[in-house]
Amino acid sequence: MESSNFMVDRTNEARNREIVQQYLNILDDSVSFLSAAITLWRTSRESFAL
Repeated sequence: MESSNFMVDRTNEARNREIVQQYLNILDDSVSFLSAAITLWRTSRESFAL
């Protein structure tokens, strides 16, 4: 029984790690998107100022 609980704990740990990794990937994509949007906004402001 103890070994069965150990396997469940390991499986849950692996799933949790995967969920955290997916969350970090989403955050990374969001930061990249926002950075690109800010760059585009700054560029458009500079071109209108001319």
